[in-house]
Amino acid sequence: MDSFEKELYSAEHKQLYTNNLVLSSDSDFITQILSLSNNFQKLIRILSFLFRFLYNCKTKAKKSGSISVEEFQHAKKYLVKTIQVNVFSAEIHALKKNECIKRTNVSNLNVFLDDDDLIRVGGILTNSELFFDQKHPILLPRDHKLTDIIIKEHFHIKNLHVVAQTLLHLVRQEYWPLNGRNISRRIMHECLKCYKAKPKLEEQIVASLPRERVTVNSLFTNTGIDLCGPFYIKYKNQRKGIFNKVYVAIFVCFSTRAVHLEILTDLTSDALISTLKRFFARRGICATIFLDNATNFVAANSELRKFYQLFKKLPDNLASYLVSQSTSWKFLPPRSPNFGGLWEAGVKSLKHHLKRTVGNLK
Repeated sequence: MDSFEKELYSAEHKQLYTNNLVLSSDSDFITQILSLSNNFQKLIRILSFLFRFLYNCKTKAKKSGSISVEEFQHAKKYLVKTIQVNVFSAEIHALKKNECIKRTNVSNLNVFLDDDDLIRVGGILTNSELFFDQKHPILLPRDHKLTDIIIKEHFHIKNLHVVAQTLLHLVRQEYWPLNGRNISRRIMHECLKCYKAKPKLEEQIVASLPRERVTVNSLFTNTGIDLCGPFYIKYKNQRKGIFNKVYVAIFVCFSTRAVHLEILTDLTSDALISTLKRFFARRGICATIFLDNATNFVAANSELRKFYQLFKKLPDNLASYLVSQSTSWKFLPPRSPNFGGLWEAGVKSLKHHLKRTVGNLK
């Protein structure tokens, strides 16, 4: 018999463990047990076989075979009870004498001692049909190795690496760890598999906004334009009228993000000039107009090809009109739709509300 077995055997003869009391001198023995493995089920099985060995040494009726449910539960309660005696000795002493508990984080839980002298949490579910462990979970200390083993190596792995909130809910079906929310978050962040499954992605550093976006100017001094469509309409008072295509020009102010909408009947330069005239008459002449690069409109269908031809090169009459109004026309870099997010958001808002209010009406 080695020193460890002698210590265990002597502890049994000194009656350190009885049905109603666990003395704090068992702390060294439990520390050795916890150092054997990080698997909670394995620790309980080791402790169960040790208690069976002591039982077989004392009685003639020998136990053999696999561990029974009673032996497993007996060893688990002994392990948790010993930890509670070491950490909550003052609270246990106060509960046995019906005195007030001084520790705030324990007294707020309305704790009590059950028939096995385990500290359990009270609550409002006493009259519910839940199991006793669910109504009154066993109290576990914070920052203790056994608490980490139960939460991390037992519940977290057993339930396939659930998130912190779900992990805490599952643990509280049987145990109530102090500071359990922070413990669950720490265990999840320290889990390598959870980190690999949901890594922290690097974020692109946001570039500085252009000068036109951060300079205070009059409304629509610097404007972005985008076209969307086609939309199909029927003209009024036409009994058997055909559907006609219309397009919407979206003007977005760079300073205030105000949005102005104009309707185009087609994608010719004359229609765009008429739209700009209506816009200038209503909002004033723009100093600078920004537009998507022409390559953004390259697509297979004919409508997008019309966009491409319209903005690929400014027609002479449109260029002359803009020069006469002292308006400069600036294109964005090619293949960079993110530069035009200001007016793309306006297009999204237009389509969002238009489809929900108009629907199939023409």
